[in-house]
This record gives sequence, structure tokens and C-alpha cells, in this order.
Amino acid sequence: MQTPNSFTTLFVLISMAMWPLGASAEMQTLRSSDLTGLERVEDTGFLEFYQNPDLGNFGFTSIYIAPAVNAVAPRYIYEQSLRPRHIDELTVDFHARMVAGFEATGLLTDEPDEDSLVITPSLTYVTEYDEWTTGTHLGGQRVQDRLRGRTVMEMTWHAGPGGELVAAFRDGRMPHIYTDVSDREDRFTDARDSFDAWAGQFASFFLPEPQDATN
Repeated sequence: MQTPNSFTTLFVLISMAMWPLGASAEMQTLRSSDLTGLERVEDTGFLEFYQNPDLGNFGFTSIYIAPAVNAVAPRYIYEQSLRPRHIDELTVDFHARMVAGFEATGLLTDEPDEDSLVITPSLTYVTEYDEWTTGTHLGGQRVQDRLRGRTVMEMTWHAGPGGELVAAFRDGRMPHIYTDVSDREDRFTDARDSFDAWAGQFASFFLPEPQDATN
């Protein structure tokens, strides 16, 4: 597997349009005891990032993207007049976009073994895209009438199915108010853009280094 020499130098912004949310809470899908043996890495661009200090030496030969998990607290779902099935449908899309993003690595497998890096994404918070309208043909045209969707995810990396936890991430994104809206008819359009951003960001860790041009 193509592994980075230093994970702390690889965190780049996928798009200046996607702004991280403020760090306001600890990870929800893991307990503090689950992180024993991992080191918290600061200034990575993620809200939280923990890794095994020997991560680069595990020698993974394939990557398995596990189905994404709906870890959004029910109170957040119902407060938005949503239902768990809406978030379940989003997790299916999140998984599909992660898989699509990792295709270019050539490392994906459908049957993980002890030498596979098992990546499990989870959704922990989602809000909808919305815009106010005036009931006229001008409704919804003003940028200041937009309410952009927030999305928070957590992700674990394990050494093989049910194996050792080697890395954990928490990150949140919300497009800038002036960023173009991908699909104004889709109330989860901003969440889907975040899925694509994360898929590209994490997949880039495993892509071959670009070769210098030669004469």
C-alpha cells in the first residue's frame, strides 16, 4: 500500500469553499479508553485526529470501506422534523462516495483480511440546506437568504476486521454562504458535497506521489 511518510504534513484543503466547523465536543463514537495507545495530532485541519505512532509501518495491502454508520443523536434528527431513515439514506450515499473516491488508489477490496485497512465512516450531525423565499419570482435569489447545511463525521481506521484501532478522526464542514449550491432542490446538497470532499481528501493519502516530468 502507498502510505505517507508523515501523516501530519498531508492535510490540505480540498476546497476553500468548505470551512471546518468549530471544535465544540469530543468524539461521540469512541470512548476515551478506545483511544489508549493513540497520540492526538494537533494542527492537522481536522477537529480531532488520533493515530498510532507506528501507523506507517503496518504494511497494509488493501483498503476496505465499511458501510457508514448513522450515529446522529435522535434528538437532533427529530428537532429538524426528520426521521432516522433520512440519515440512514445519507449514510448509504456517504459510503458510495467514499468508495468512488478511493477507486483511483487501486487498493479497494470487498473481502478484507488481517492485512487490510478497514475504514468506517460515521455521521454524527447533519442539518439541511434551506433558503427563504418571498413567494415572488425573485424568491430565493439573494445569497443572504441561504442557510447552509452542516455536516459532522467521525471515522475509524482498524488493522483488519475487528482489529486494532490505528487512527480516528472527527471533522465538520459547512460551505461558505457565498459558495454555489450544487443542487437547490436537494435539502442535503451540502452534506453530499462534504462527503465528496472527505472522500477525495482521505483517498489522496494513498495515491502515488506525482512523478517529476523528465525531458
